[in-house]
Amino acid sequence: MGDISWAFVLVFLRNLLIGGVVVFILYKLLLRVVGGKPSKTKYAKLHPINEEKVQGTEVLFYYELSEKIHAKFQVLDANYKVIAVLVDEEQIPGQYPVRYDTKGLADGAYLYQLITNKQKTTKKFEIGNNLSV
Repeated sequence: MGDISWAFVLVFLRNLLIGGVVVFILYKLLLRVVGGKPSKTKYAKLHPINEEKVQGTEVLFYYELSEKIHAKFQVLDANYKVIAVLVDEEQIPGQYPVRYDTKGLADGAYLYQLITNKQKTTKKFEIGNNLSV
């Protein structure tokens, strides 16, 4: 009877191993069909502005796209309310400058945001129109 028990255990372990391999293979095939795991690839890169605090009335932002994609670039207040949409169109790969006139905005913290259908990136900047150097 002891030999039969070990045989059962060995068969069970073999089937478990084969089942695990089959599940792994099916998982890999499913990833190919569905499009894979979420990618850490950056399709769009939002560059920081040169100054930590913006003085004057114009800010120059830069962003970069690695593929043809719909891009939306916007400025938000500290409560994430959209103040201005500066770009909202399909664009080809490349680097893009965006100028924004801050005239009429109070000094303080603001956000700039780049949105594509694959990712969203938000960064902070401060406006100090009344700051003395």
